[in-house]
Amino acid sequence: MAPTGAQHALTFNYGLSNRIAPLASIRVLQPTHGGGSVQATGNVGARFLITDPGSTRFRLAVATVVFREFEGDAGAYARVAASYDIGKLRLAANVHLEHVFADDRDAVDVLALAGVSYKVLDPLRVGVEYVGQDLEGMADDEEAEGGAHHYVGPSIAVELMRDKLQLTAAVAAGLGEQAQPLVGRVAALMTF
Repeated sequence: MAPTGAQHALTFNYGLSNRIAPLASIRVLQPTHGGGSVQATGNVGARFLITDPGSTRFRLAVATVVFREFEGDAGAYARVAASYDIGKLRLAANVHLEHVFADDRDAVDVLALAGVSYKVLDPLRVGVEYVGQDLEGMADDEEAEGGAHHYVGPSIAVELMRDKLQLTAAVAAGLGEQAQPLVGRVAALMTF
């Protein structure tokens, strides 16, 4: 949930090879009960797998994307994502660097995510996640969004249909005055 209403996203990702996958995403912002109109935007880019596609332990990928924000500004981002499996335990993290082409914005926005999950049953994983948003605010007093925001909370994932369908949910509490008190996400991923 965004402070302005629920945000819905639909992403298409197609593997041209076992290392390169173009992607396109459509996002819709549903206004709160107070009114306003529905807004839509999107992005296009590609993901690149750096590690061996057959790796069952360590995976490293890079994504580059151009996007348009709901307010109309254009931007681009690069994301590095990695995960490492040790038996039933999975460690995962990514760093997201973003630039919006507008005068009143930060030179670079930094977002970091980290999580650990454990496979409790064959289709079920439980874990905990950390999200750090606007981390450049920890070193820059002129950060446009008011400083760094930190969140931590539990997550759950269910993999069905031989891992072709993944359902995830997470809730996180904001740490500090800058963060929203509570945020959450629900996602479904289907692989064809």
